[in-house]
Amino acid sequence: MAAKYEANESIYWKNQFNVVHVRICFVPSADVVGGGTVLCTLPTGFRPKNNFSVGGVTKPTATGSSYVPCELRIYANGNVAYFGQTALKTDGRIFGEFLFVS
Repeated sequence: MAAKYEANESIYWKNQFNVVHVRICFVPSADVVGGGTVLCTLPTGFRPKNNFSVGGVTKPTATGSSYVPCELRIYANGNVAYFGQTALKTDGRIFGEFLFVS
């Protein structure tokens, strides 16, 4: 069964082993370019010790576009940034999921 993502239903949680789980479904409030736009910032206690990158997917517009791969960079300061070849419109979506030990 596939997970259903709703608009702006990004969530994060940490388990008893200090593994942080992050699920992103981001809808931009303004057009987003792919050169490192910060999507969100994880709070203290939910941040990685080191920077890392993961793959994600985007849907540049709600209609008439297909899914496009992108890169999400997670920084030790908690910033999660979007790097992609495609600019997103305000009806676009960014999806990603990752976990790490905090």
